[in-house]
Amino acid sequence: MGDAYFADEATLSLETSAGTTVDIAGLQDLTVIPSVAIERLYTGDSIKIDAQKQHEFEVQVEIGFSKWDLSLVEEWLGGPGTTSTSMSDTNDPQKYTATGEFTSVDGGTTYQWEITGITFEEMPILDFSRGEFIQWDLSGTGEDLTDLSEVV
Repeated sequence: MGDAYFADEATLSLETSAGTTVDIAGLQDLTVIPSVAIERLYTGDSIKIDAQKQHEFEVQVEIGFSKWDLSLVEEWLGGPGTTSTSMSDTNDPQKYTATGEFTSVDGGTTYQWEITGITFEEMPILDFSRGEFIQWDLSGTGEDLTDLSEVV
């Protein structure tokens, strides 16, 4: 039988292609969805699937958080290996690696995970209401899920 997990035990950090790590605190929401496109072959003499192949693997990453470091935005604006206070004129997007872990309610099982090559098409800078805590939402696409394993 499986274990129950409580979201307060999740952690998240983003690492840039230059090796700078930004811890994401006040993590409210996290969704990681690996997906592939699947092509199916049908033949003229049967209504059933004859063969299937998968391609175009990607990992959708959705993050909602309340505390963060401005360097996350400065690195996104600067592009790979740099920081900036305004958008740099580069075709190469800043890539991030997301890592984290989550633990079962009884503390007996911990899993670690890592997603590499994450790019964010948009970066929240100002999105708030007067008298409210500010929550940012990031939505990106990763190139690979490189680790999902139990910590021993």
